[in-house]
Amino acid sequence: MSSILKVDEIQNTGGTTGLTIDNGGHVNLPSSNHITGFYNNATFAVSTGSFTYMNNWTKMNSTYFGFPNVGTQFSHSGGNFTTTKLGVYKVTLELHMNSSNDARWIDLRLLFTPNGGSAVGGDIYDHIGIVSSDTTYHTAHRIRYFNFTHANDKIQIGTQSVAGLNIRGGSNEYDTVIYFEWVSPPVT
Repeated sequence: MSSILKVDEIQNTGGTTGLTIDNGGHVNLPSSNHITGFYNNATFAVSTGSFTYMNNWTKMNSTYFGFPNVGTQFSHSGGNFTTTKLGVYKVTLELHMNSSNDARWIDLRLLFTPNGGSAVGGDIYDHIGIVSSDTTYHTAHRIRYFNFTHANDKIQIGTQSVAGLNIRGGSNEYDTVIYFEWVSPPVT
């Protein structure tokens, strides 16, 4: 025997809404929908052989990029990304860069530091073509999953290169971005 349950909203006994269904059949899980995006708001100069953390990040909004953040949001301060909504996150980083010298490689690290512990992320290098005196452009991607189990867990982006180069960014540019997407509750 089958039956039909007709509801617009499901709540727990405390009154918190866990699910809504609109008249078009679209399901919204307000406690599970969390995506936050940031863009690099200024050109970031990468020093030769000197590991540096990127800190020029601004939260995206619908004014410039048509991207309104969804749900509980990540925050950024002094190169550190943190969240109040613990869980497993998919972190997607896209960096656009340019160089007018023989940079050859760039070390781009997406680092996770759990609750005051040591950063994990390792050295990950990208090859950049050598073109002598002309400007070279390169795009690098990093996608990782991190398990945030404590409010002090953080993400940082660090970089260095064999020669000076610029990671592109600006107040109205969509060149270098990072997204945090909540996937599941924390795994303990």
